[in-house]
Formats: sequence, structure tokens, C-alpha cells
Amino acid sequence: MGTITATMGLNVPRPKLDPYQFAPEIAPLALAELAGLVNELGVSPEQLCADVGISNTDMCAGELVSNRQVARLIRRAIQLTGRSDLGLEVGKRQNISHFGLPGFAMTAMRTFGEAVELGLRYQGQSGGLMDVTSEFDDQFAALLAQSRTSDLVVETFVVEELFASVMVLVRILLGEGYRPHAIELAYPAPPHAARYAEIFNCPIRFGQPRHRALFPRQWFTLPLTSHSPVAAAELRALLEARARRQQAPNTVTAIEHVLQQTGNVAMSVEEVAAALGLSTRTLRRRLTEAGTSFRALSERLRSQEAQHLLRDEGMTVAEASEQLGFSDARAFRRAFKRWVGEVPGAIHAYVGLRPQWFRACAMSDRSSSSVADEPVRSPAPSSPHGSVDDGLRGTQSTWQNWSGAQRAQPSAKCTPRDEDELRRMVQAADSLRVVGAGHSFTPLVPTSGAILSLDHLSGLVNHDAAKQQARIWAGTRLFDAGPLLQGIGQGMPNLGDIDRQSIAGALSTATHGTGISLPCIAAGASALRLVTAQGEVIECGRDHDADVFQAAAVSLGALGVITQVTLQNMPAYRLRERVHVQPLDSLLPEIDSWAQRHRHFELFAFPNSRLAIVKTLDLSNEPITKHAQGGDSDDLALKLGCELTRWAPGLGRGLQAMIGRFIKPTDRVNQWYKIFASPRNVRFNEMEYQVPAAVGAHCIDEVCKAVAASKVNVFFPIEFRFIAADNYWLSPFQGAPGEARCSISVHQYHKQDYRPLFAAAEPVLRRHGGRPHWGKLHTVDTRGLHALYPDLGRFLRLRSELDPQGKFLNPYLRQLFGVPAS
Repeated sequence: MGTITATMGLNVPRPKLDPYQFAPEIAPLALAELAGLVNELGVSPEQLCADVGISNTDMCAGELVSNRQVARLIRRAIQLTGRSDLGLEVGKRQNISHFGLPGFAMTAMRTFGEAVELGLRYQGQSGGLMDVTSEFDDQFAALLAQSRTSDLVVETFVVEELFASVMVLVRILLGEGYRPHAIELAYPAPPHAARYAEIFNCPIRFGQPRHRALFPRQWFTLPLTSHSPVAAAELRALLEARARRQQAPNTVTAIEHVLQQTGNVAMSVEEVAAALGLSTRTLRRRLTEAGTSFRALSERLRSQEAQHLLRDEGMTVAEASEQLGFSDARAFRRAFKRWVGEVPGAIHAYVGLRPQWFRACAMSDRSSSSVADEPVRSPAPSSPHGSVDDGLRGTQSTWQNWSGAQRAQPSAKCTPRDEDELRRMVQAADSLRVVGAGHSFTPLVPTSGAILSLDHLSGLVNHDAAKQQARIWAGTRLFDAGPLLQGIGQGMPNLGDIDRQSIAGALSTATHGTGISLPCIAAGASALRLVTAQGEVIECGRDHDADVFQAAAVSLGALGVITQVTLQNMPAYRLRERVHVQPLDSLLPEIDSWAQRHRHFELFAFPNSRLAIVKTLDLSNEPITKHAQGGDSDDLALKLGCELTRWAPGLGRGLQAMIGRFIKPTDRVNQWYKIFASPRNVRFNEMEYQVPAAVGAHCIDEVCKAVAASKVNVFFPIEFRFIAADNYWLSPFQGAPGEARCSISVHQYHKQDYRPLFAAAEPVLRRHGGRPHWGKLHTVDTRGLHALYPDLGRFLRLRSELDPQGKFLNPYLRQLFGVPAS
């Protein structure tokens, strides 16, 4: 596959492009695994995906890719890692979920032969990187692989990935003792040819006429122990329906990819038609059938590119005009006004400005501020991860949380670059809510007032090696705090399994991990810095202004804006993680013992199958193992399971019963922050309650039975953890030293209505004395909160003193706390 050279200008002949290479029609199942592998080898997903036209986030979300993008990702991965055997490694790491919906369906078939026939028929839906057919003789059945590229490096990768993943599938369907008769490959032996014997355990023949995997023919009559007639019928129907929808090529998307990938969005309809091997008339007809026109497509893409060139690339109007192929700048200005509704200069007005679009912050005279003459602190270091998601969308007047269930149209948005700027904004605002990562499911952020993000207040302020303490800006995301603290030889005692949150957000909502002797993240704070409604700064801690500290550490952002936090840490450490699947009924009587034996213990229970994923973490001095992150998490299996049960509710119980096939036992060691966090790309809504530890096992058993009896369509498991007590006024874990609570979390896929599921589980949780997690959905009212939180009255009195006008309250908090509208 040759390189396509993009030449600007409208009348330059271009090589003919194959639409097959540009049309996005490949599910990125294997590519997502490749991204994870190269990340473990020291290459970030951002490096891998640079200039490919798709991000790692897009791939994890299942966005389709083109053959051209596949080839570029593969070449880039091999080049950046220096590993020629990536295809074998990706293939051997896969499990049934990596074959997508066809993989699930294959396990339900009657025989191995039926499974193979189905897999070949619907291979386009499994993310395959090659075209596979079969042939039979009296002795053998062969799978033949036809490459889609002439690039030997890419071809070697995709052949290796295919045959290695086929061996994974064979062992899942038939068992570990099965091996092929032979593997025949059309390319010469690669440098890593010795690895083939390890993967395939059969004769390997290089330099053959075709790529073939040969199997004994009698395998194809072998029955599958996982056969389910009902599931097989439903899954066949789903696959066939999806196949019918995907039969027609996506002409619109192919055109968009040609225009974008060649780098010339100003190509004419004749040039695009020629590039796609179509007549201009045929191209126009297909666009009409799709309900659009070439002009509409071209202008939309040119509009997007124009805004990018002006806003992100910093080009002048004349430069952007030339880049987009206009005859002069005047013609470009007219087109831009037609596309966007304003002149190009309006875009430049935003460039270089801080995103502080508060009407309250548009102060005409800085000297009117009481802090105008104070020295301005330099901004905290920005996140090394670059742009992070806080739910804010540029200059648009919208906000939404991570799950998409909470939305708002604030009057303004602001990201102060230092504490002094923040103080002025707080002073000037009438109504203000602070946003972290948008990972709370309750409406803590939605407001018609202003929304403030702390993303620029990120990084290390100072640290004390002797005391193992570190002061951190409160906007620091947990995924940045980990390597930052590791770099100074410190580690946070505990974390949850999601690391998207900011430090301030994690404290304010009592975010936690698991461990019967380990409290929530907020309990690791020894001091903090709070900006009040008047713009004043309060330094408080365990040994000074203790009342303010005990209220502010877990305060839902209702007392002010936390800007800095001092964390009491421990020397940096390693953890050993072990994961396995176990029947819930054998686990329940031993839950307390598991919690006492391990530093961290949690389980994920599947109500309809009575199976549970068990995860333990313990301190370790062992060497770091090969696989760095996400050992217990298979987001792909979770997403496929959710989608399947959403469209075919009858499959839920059977899929949960197969969870042992999706989750492989793991045993790995790594640095603390790399073990705690797992990828969480499948969005959901969540309810969580903290019940006394003494009733924890009985409570989760009842919740599982209630969910199963309700017949609610759900695939997500129910999470169970232990958390030690603390003494914060609004902490759901408040209690005497030595006490603990059990956290029980119920999740529903974000595309499904969560209310029936939560209605089935919540009465059980409340009946057992559960306190709701502040960031998770619940129905407890003010009266119920006063019964659960003995210090709620003290908290509300202090809130009235610090913020008498209710500047930091939104409608939800007013209702929750019983504070009337001012």
C-alpha cells in the first residue's frame, strides 16, 4: 500500500484511491489490545495514535477504523517499540470478548464446526484484520487468510495476530489439549520465528503459496459444552440484523475520509469521484440516497478545518485562505461567515485568552479588587496528560457529567490559572459550583450560575520527605498524582479503581478504595486550603481550625473552593494483585476472613449467575511483572455484555454464567498507582450505600437476590468493598476507631434506564442502615440524612457562617440540605 501524497490546489492530478482502504468498517478490537500492549512497552497511546486520525479513547469506545488506519497503527507500533513479534503477542493475549458479538455467538453453537462456520460468515463484525475462508479435504480442514495489504511488515503482523487468536479461540471452545496439524505461511521466516513453536505447538512452514492453518477434520464434529439453543438462535438473529445494516458501503464516510486523510478538504467532486473509482454521476446519486450532497459535506469539512487553522494553528486569515484553496482572502471571509455565522476575526478573539467567560469575572477595573496589589503566584504545572475531561465543552454553554445523565447550561465557565485569579472570580460571582472530573452521578454540579474548573491548579506545591507528606494543588487528577508522588518516593495509602477524579473532588465526595483497615481518600489529608465565598483563604488541618477541617474535607463543595491539600503518605510501595472467579455462595461465609487476610479485598457479584470476581491486593517486594495495568478489567467484554443484554434481555443470565470464560485469573505486581486504577471506558450510572460491616455479607446477598427476582435487565456486577471509619462530619464512614463499613455499589449501563434496577436494590440497602455515597444516586431526603449523620446540624450551621448567601449551593444541594432558596 503506497503512501498517498497530498498536494494543495484544485487542479493537480492525484493517484486513484481505493475506497476500501478509507471506509471505516473495522471494529478496533485487536487494535485496542495493541494499544494496551505498546503502552506496557513504554509507548503511550497518544504516541501510537499520533497522525493516524483516531484516538485510543475512540478505539476503546468502539469507533470503526479503516484499513489504512489499521496499517498505519501497526507500522507505527512496530517502529516505536522495536518489536517485530507484536502480532503474536496481541493474538495470544485475546479472549472470547475480543472476537466481539460473533465470539459470544460461537460459544453458544452446537459443534465446533458450526462455531467456525458462524465466525466466518460474520467475520466482518469481529474486527478481523484479514479476509478468512475455509476449505476441506478428506483429512483436514484449513482456514485460509488473505491479506489486505502488500506491506510485508503489516501482513506479517495481521497473519500472526489472526492465527494466534484462532488458537485462543480453539482452546476456549475445545480445551487446552488441542493443537493444529500445521501452520503454513506465505512469507519467509521472520526474526522472531522461534516464538511460533511456543504459540502454536505444531509444525511451521514458511515460504508457502498461501497462509493456512490446518486442523484435523474430525474436530468440526466435536460438541461444545457451552452450547445453548436459545442463546444461539438469539445471537444469530442479532448478527444477521447487523449484517444487513452493514451491507451497503458508507459512501458519505468514505468521502469524508478521502478528504481528511489526503489533507485536502478542497478537492472537487470530480477529483473525489476519480479517487474513489466512481463516476461523478454515481457519486452524486449515492449522496442523494444518503440524504446529503457533496457541497454540504465539503463545506462542513472546510468549515471545521478553517476553524482549526485559525484557532488551533494560529494562522492568519490570508494563510488559512490559501491553505483551503480560496482564490483570495475576501472569498474566504464570505464563505466563513456563511459557515459559522461570524467573521474569521471573531475566532482570533478567543485565541490566547483564558477561558474565564463569567459575566461576574468580566471586571472592568482590576484595581477595584481587594487583592489587586498582591503578587500573582505562577500557575501550577498543567497535567502531563494534556487536555482532561471535566464535562466542559469549549465556549459552548453546556456541561454534562461522565455518564451523560447530568447536564447543565451554566451562565459562564471559568478555569483560573492561579489562586489569586480564583479568589477574584469567587468574590465576583453570585452563584458558583466547582467541577472536578464529572464522575459524580448526583446533580452536584448542575447550576444556572457559573461553573469553575480547577484543572490549571494542578501539580506539586512542596513535600516533606521526613514526614512523608506532600502538598498538592487540589485540581491535580489522581492519574497525575500517582507518578508525581512516586517521583518523590511517596505513595498514597489507598485509592479506588478509577483515577480520573481530581484530588478536591475525591475528598469532597468521600471517594474511597477498599481495605478493612484503610479509610477513604479524604482521611489521608492532614491539612487543606479553602477559599470562602468572600474570597478569603482559610488554612485548616487536624491541629488547627479542626472544626473547619472536619467539615471541609468532605463537604460536597458547599463550604468553599479547596485549592491545596496536604496528603499524609507512606514510602512508595508495590502491590501484588490476584484475581479469580468464585461462586458467590461459597464466598459469602468467608468474606470477613478474606478482608482480614488481605490489605485490600473486593468482589464483583453477578446476581443472575451467583458468580463473583474476587480481587485482592497486598504489599509486595517481588519484581514488577510484565503486564502493567488493568489485569482484572476487560472493558470490551463488559461493553459487549451490556449491549447484548440490552438488545436481547434473555441472554443476560447465560452471559453472566459465562463470566469465567471472559475473566482470566491474574497475578501481577507493580507500583501502587499502576495496580489500583483499572480502565473504565464503559459508561454507567451508579448507586452506592455504606452499610455496617457486621451486616455486609448478608446485605449484598439480599441485594443480589432482590435484583435477580426483579428480572431487571442488567449485565454489570454489584461491587462490594470494606472501608475503615473516620471522623469527618459528613463522611459516610464516620464511626469509632476500629470500626468499618461495607460499600455496596449497583451499576447500570448508561444506555439503559437505571431507575428499575436502583428501585429493586435501594430498599435493601436502606433497611440495613446504609448511608449513601455523596457522588452516587440515591433517594435519601433531608430528614433521612439527619438520622444518618449526627453532625449534619453542625455542618449546616458552619456552612451558613462561611457562605450566608448560599453562593456555593445549587438547587440540588438546597433540597438535600433543606436550605430555602434565597
